[in-house]
Amino acid sequence: MKKLIICFATMLVLAGCLGKTDTLADARKAYVIKDYAQAIKLFHPIAVKGSAEAQFNLGVMYSKGEGVGQDHQEAMKWYRLAAEQGHAEAQVKVKADEEVRVAERAKKEAEAKAGGEALAAEEALAAEEAKLKIEAKAKAAKKARAAKQAMVEAKAKAEAEAKVSEQAKTEEQAKLIAEEEARATKQAKLE
Repeated sequence: MKKLIICFATMLVLAGCLGKTDTLADARKAYVIKDYAQAIKLFHPIAVKGSAEAQFNLGVMYSKGEGVGQDHQEAMKWYRLAAEQGHAEAQVKVKADEEVRVAERAKKEAEAKAGGEALAAEEALAAEEAKLKIEAKAKAAKKARAAKQAMVEAKAKAEAEAKVSEQAKTEEQAKLIAEEEARATKQAKLE
C-alpha cells in the first residue's frame, strides 16, 4: 500500500512538472503585447538559467522601467551577463556604459587637475564628443532592437493569421462533409 501511495505521489509531482511550459517564446509574446509583469515573470527564471536573450530582455526592461522600477544598475547586471555569452546588443550596451563612465571620470579628473576654464572647456568638449559617439551607438542598438521586435511581432501576427486560416479550412471541410452526408441521406431516402 505504501508503494502505491509513493508511486501515486511521484506521478502527481511529475505531472506538475510536465505542465509547466513557460518558454522564451511565451515571454516574448507577453512583452510584445505589453504585459510587462508577465514578461518579467517569464524572462527571469529563463535568464537565471543562462539564456543570453532573456538576460538582455531583462536588461532592457530594467533600463526602461517596464514592469519594474527603472534601475540602471540592475539593467547593467543583466546586460553584462548576456554580453559575457556573446549577445551583440548587450555587448554594445556594456561598452557604451563603460565609455560613459570613462568619459565622466576623465572629465572629473581633468577638471580637478586643470582648474583653468580653458582646459575644463576642452575636456568638456571631449566628453561631449564621447557622449555623442555613445548616443550614436545606443541609437544603432535601439534600431537593431526595434527591427528584432518588428520581426517578433510579424511572426506572432503570421502565426495568428495561419491559425485563423487553418480554422477556416477546418470549418469549410466540416461544411463540405455535412453537405455530402446530407446528399447521401437524401439519396438513400429516394432509393
